[in-house]
Amino acid sequence: MVYLDFFFLIFYSYFSHFFISHNYINNFIILVLGLIIFFYYFDKKSKNDYVLFYLFFLILFIGFVIFKSHDDFSYYHFPYTYYLTQNNLLVGIGNFNHGFRTPSSIFYLNSLFYLPLIKYYFFHMGAVMIMGFSSLILLEYILKKINKKNIDIIFFLSLMGFIFINIFFTG
Repeated sequence: MVYLDFFFLIFYSYFSHFFISHNYINNFIILVLGLIIFFYYFDKKSKNDYVLFYLFFLILFIGFVIFKSHDDFSYYHFPYTYYLTQNNLLVGIGNFNHGFRTPSSIFYLNSLFYLPLIKYYFFHMGAVMIMGFSSLILLEYILKKINKKNIDIIFFLSLMGFIFINIFFTG
């Protein structure tokens, strides 16, 4: 389900930038809709299902606040994402910066985190969320297999993927 949510947000951000910039109003509406959907599904599930979710994302948020952003974030990640929040319909901007020649879905996803009071300080939250949700999915699979003592090759691949994601993408 999480992958469909990210797919929808990325598709929306790619499509909507042709018509509107990803400013405070647009992003605030997306945030409110996301919170409404979250609380709707929160009531449907048991509260115990969210213990691992809350614990994992609490640790991830602390890491988000402590760690630095990507090495080339200030070179082209930030300018491209900020440009998405200020203007719509980006055509012919490849001469501004090398990074503007290769648009990425992560830039469009990050532009949805331009919010009032926070401004552009959460621009790398999209990458953190993708890393967090993929790690959480792998961790839930690993814990489920360990509890059943049903270890197979997919278990070891999931374990190696979890270790790789959390070592390589956190520093």
